[in-house]
Amino acid sequence: MGYSVSVSRGKIAPRHDSREYVPSSVEPSLMHRDVVYRALPPGGVAQAINEFYGPAIQRYNAKQKRADRKKPEDYYTALITGAEGYGKGETQEKPVYEYVLQIGNSEDNGVTDADFNGKHWEQLRKEGKDEEAAEYVARHLNDDPDREQLKEVLGRVIPKLEQRFPNFHIVYAYGHDDEPRGTFQWHVAVTPFTSGQKTGLDTRVSLRKALKAMGYTGNPREAIKQWQRDVKDMIEAEMNEAGYERQLMGNTAPHLDADTFRDMKEHERLTEEIEFLQEQIERKEAEWRLVNEQVDALLIEKTFLQEENATEVRIQKGLDRDLRAFQGKVRDYTPEAEKPLTEAERGVLDEAKQWVVKVGGVSKSVYEHCNDRHQKREEQEQAKREKERRKMEQAAEQEQLRRQQWQAEYQKRFSGKAKRKVMPREVSGAEATEREYGD
Repeated sequence: MGYSVSVSRGKIAPRHDSREYVPSSVEPSLMHRDVVYRALPPGGVAQAINEFYGPAIQRYNAKQKRADRKKPEDYYTALITGAEGYGKGETQEKPVYEYVLQIGNSEDNGVTDADFNGKHWEQLRKEGKDEEAAEYVARHLNDDPDREQLKEVLGRVIPKLEQRFPNFHIVYAYGHDDEPRGTFQWHVAVTPFTSGQKTGLDTRVSLRKALKAMGYTGNPREAIKQWQRDVKDMIEAEMNEAGYERQLMGNTAPHLDADTFRDMKEHERLTEEIEFLQEQIERKEAEWRLVNEQVDALLIEKTFLQEENATEVRIQKGLDRDLRAFQGKVRDYTPEAEKPLTEAERGVLDEAKQWVVKVGGVSKSVYEHCNDRHQKREEQEQAKREKERRKMEQAAEQEQLRRQQWQAEYQKRFSGKAKRKVMPREVSGAEATEREYGD
């Protein structure tokens, strides 16, 4: 008989994993069956991270002469708040990643047998009949010898993870075998690190560089998928050595109960929508910045033109004033029919006429020059506005096309899934899921 293998990304839940409290999916009388490979210190994940990276921080701070250049000793909090590490928001370096490892599912390798009624057990717990609930679970424990053997097989993989993947330091690892509606599974939390760095901390958190150091190159998302496949291959090798075969599954549904399956799909849908909206926001912000830059450029050009026009107006007014003055001078020296001009008067008159012709020509030349410049400027502005209009129309058409493509892809992915009926099974809500990838 073959068994499926699951290595899925889980939510960081150290209090749940360490059984600091008793979850509703756990039968307290079975907690003694749990296994611990590496327990958390009293200070939790923060203490574990700070102790692991503490020596690197001490080495770095010892070289610093200025206090403002020293790294905080609480490296975990600095990473969570973004004071340390690269990236922002979703791309911010994360100090810890959790993965859930299991063999089989509740139907073929569950904690309890096929006759176990999970709803009856839950009702007993809700009514406070803890002893009766414990007795009911004890009567329906799965006594298949293969199950215990597979539990040991999976346990042999955990110590080998750090040997095979040295840049994934295990922060904690707990094996759960106390969920009546679930399957034995390991919750393993790791911190990805890089060492030997020449700047900053010589050892620090970095998923990308940790994967690269272990031979996984390219996009971290794809690299993590390959790492998960390699871990599954490790589990398969241990299974084969013990005489068991791995069953490749085409879909992850057998590993999920109805509530978990719906939650997972809803999470995936919301994630897709959030990524789309973030992309839209970034695009609109870029367009807003471009428009602001164009407005600033137009304001500067407007100021320049106003100053230039003011100068031209001042010149024109001065020329008009001089023209009027000389015209008045000519009128003053217009000869009367009955009175002949003297030689001196005739000289002044000739000089005035020459100034009238000269100033009139200059005024006309300035006017024509200004009019030509204004007309040319209007043509340039019109061409510029037409170019911007065509550019905005093309951008709008591209945006509409991209939105239609996204909507088509969105409908293709999610249409009908909300109506899909998932039959409830007797499995655990905390059971590991193939959140990202299935066999």
